[in-house]
Amino acid sequence: ASSCDAEKCLSAASFQCNFAVVQYGFEIRTEFDLQENWDPRATLQKVLDIVQVCNVTKTASAMQHVLDSIFTESHGSHKDAAKVMIVLTDGEILLDEMNLTTVINSPKMAGIKRYAIGVGDAFKKPKALNELRLIASGPDDTNVFQVTNYSALDGLISTLQQSIIGIEGTQGDALEYELAQAGFNVQILDKRVLIFGAVGAFDWSGGILLYDLATKTAVFLNESKEEAQQAKHSYLGYSVAVVHTEYGPLYVAGAPRHSMSGKVFVFQDGHLKQTLQGEQVGSYFGSELCPVDVNCDGVTDLLLVGAPFYHIRGEEGRVYVYRLETETGSFTLKEHLNVQVTSRFARFGFTVASIGDINGDGYEDIAVGAPLEDQLPNSSSFGSIYIFNGDKDKIKSSFSQRVKASEISSGLQYFGQSIAGGFDFTNDGLQDITVGSLENVIVLRSRPVVHFLTSVRFNPDRILIFQNNSLVTAELCFNAVSAVPVSQQGNEWEL
Repeated sequence: ASSCDAEKCLSAASFQCNFAVVQYGFEIRTEFDLQENWDPRATLQKVLDIVQVCNVTKTASAMQHVLDSIFTESHGSHKDAAKVMIVLTDGEILLDEMNLTTVINSPKMAGIKRYAIGVGDAFKKPKALNELRLIASGPDDTNVFQVTNYSALDGLISTLQQSIIGIEGTQGDALEYELAQAGFNVQILDKRVLIFGAVGAFDWSGGILLYDLATKTAVFLNESKEEAQQAKHSYLGYSVAVVHTEYGPLYVAGAPRHSMSGKVFVFQDGHLKQTLQGEQVGSYFGSELCPVDVNCDGVTDLLLVGAPFYHIRGEEGRVYVYRLETETGSFTLKEHLNVQVTSRFARFGFTVASIGDINGDGYEDIAVGAPLEDQLPNSSSFGSIYIFNGDKDKIKSSFSQRVKASEISSGLQYFGQSIAGGFDFTNDGLQDITVGSLENVIVLRSRPVVHFLTSVRFNPDRILIFQNNSLVTAELCFNAVSAVPVSQQGNEWEL
């Protein structure tokens, strides 16, 4: 196969599939075993550097070598893993001291799925073709492939992938990792650990994958396997987030189709700690998660959970606010954000993002997207975002500003389908916001906010009631505080 095809296969296999390469001819040589393929690019280079051995065809001995020296725990094989053997040969067995039938019937071969690929014209002969069929497992020829030359192997890759994809599912009643879609949603815990949402794992019950960049190892978290079988198509991992507590991180994942009303799963130290239950069927509760450190002390205070399909008359949407209780490390529902959206199908809560302190009061603020608000049959622009300000240990339940697509530019559609904040793109000391819409990304600059601190001084500071003719001087002072420089020109203030 070409290097491009090989790289694609290696990248696809890097999380849930270990593989080895054994070459045979006048000698049987292990190019690398099951422990040596954690780095896909390095493994690809090993494949490209292989020099072919020739002369004899010891197919039976090579297969026995795989059983004895590859499919063993000391060489990286896992006891309960599904095992596949792909044998690529260009002719009849020649000068092999082992018997092919004996190897095939070996107890070590039990449960191993075998594919046979014959290259060249040698397999037009009945004996060679029968050997090829014996190498492959199964009663028919579905695991037997023939190509005219090695260049034709490129066209065989996709066919072989489709044949192999169901192997994990044959170990039980469901698919496991074949369609996991790891990376549907991604969060970075630190410089070492990445968190991947894998919505398709276990028949789309889903889960999250913690990948350690240092050790190249992965840990998969979901419900217990028994419960996962009962929660097919719940999409756990649709959204993922990291919550920072005094006792270490919590990994939070949304499953918006779980139990039809949605759930949020909270994991700690590899175990399920808590679940948060949606209240309405079809609301897609858990499709969006946003942890908020309101007072910016490094510890998460709130978890906001979006339910964009929450319906009263249509699909108005709702955002739930949970407080992290410091004593227990668990979440408690406090309220939901109060918005009277102007459209029945606004889908408020489709996105929720922490956007930094945009009003300069020292508390974290958030933005919520409603990408279908104001959508009418003749609308060229629709969608909105709502700004909510932080306040001590909470988020104010009423929004401080609504930004509509029609106010930004004509033709903006689905404005608010994604939001990111906390960046100063213009280097003016103010937090800016990026908002996604159909085929456009909009950067909204924050306006400078000035806080005036007032004080009044009287001279004298007290007046005796029997002194009717006292002269009192009052001094009123204003002190302007802003993230940007403020200057005073007479009675006017300039930013």
